[in-house]
Amino acid sequence: MSGGQSPGGVVPGNEGRDSEAAGAEARGGEAAGARRADGEAAGGEAPGTGPTPGPSCLKDEPRLARREGGSPDPRDVREPWARPETEQLDLPALMAFIRARCPWASAHTHVSLSRYLVEESAELLAAEEHLYGRPADGAGTAHDAARHEEAVDGVEGELADVLYQVLFHSALLDDHEEREPGETYARVETRLAAKLVRRHPHVFDSEHPVPLEQVQCAYRGVKDREKRTGLSAPEPPVPAQVRALALVRDALAVTEHRLGEGSAPRWPGERRGR
Repeated sequence: MSGGQSPGGVVPGNEGRDSEAAGAEARGGEAAGARRADGEAAGGEAPGTGPTPGPSCLKDEPRLARREGGSPDPRDVREPWARPETEQLDLPALMAFIRARCPWASAHTHVSLSRYLVEESAELLAAEEHLYGRPADGAGTAHDAARHEEAVDGVEGELADVLYQVLFHSALLDDHEEREPGETYARVETRLAAKLVRRHPHVFDSEHPVPLEQVQCAYRGVKDREKRTGLSAPEPPVPAQVRALALVRDALAVTEHRLGEGSAPRWPGERRGR
């Protein structure tokens, strides 16, 4: 024994106070137990215990319930989901929510999605064939005008489907490179704008019309400079190109079978071979 304690750990002369303290502690424990029981019976939590953290795709990041402008972060998939104002979202933001919340979209990769890009491109060509290649029967009639509007609508729809593929592949690259949602699509737009200006000096850096021969010659020069300076994207290796061509061939075969013989796409104004 030490510290002047008697057997049992009671300090001599404090027997009464120790007994009172022990009683108060027991009463406090009973009250805390009652509060826990009440909380459990009501389906709640005991005071001070806090909620059990659930799974989150944000991992160690703080929850971003609302991003700049009041839109929820699409990467935060903890339930209940915050519902975004879809009218306020641009295309990349819409795609980010779809990738995060749609089980079909979230399961795709560049490889599994690639055949859809080929199929949608073939269907776009078919829609253009229908618009530009069909015979002008009953020209000028209301029936023909309605058919024309229907064909135009079909081309617009297929263009939207091809753009959807660009959005989808951009979102996949966002995930792969751990970029902010929509960052790849913005980079693609920037690259395209720069390429359009760079490859059309006769449009943006000229005061007069330029003959086609000069345009073609200048274009070859621009392409050569792009390769020397690294501005052009490097070509994929040959094995990858071979696999891509095989994929295109298979997808076109499926699309041609679905569209039916005689519906193979051709460029506007091009005549079928006989």
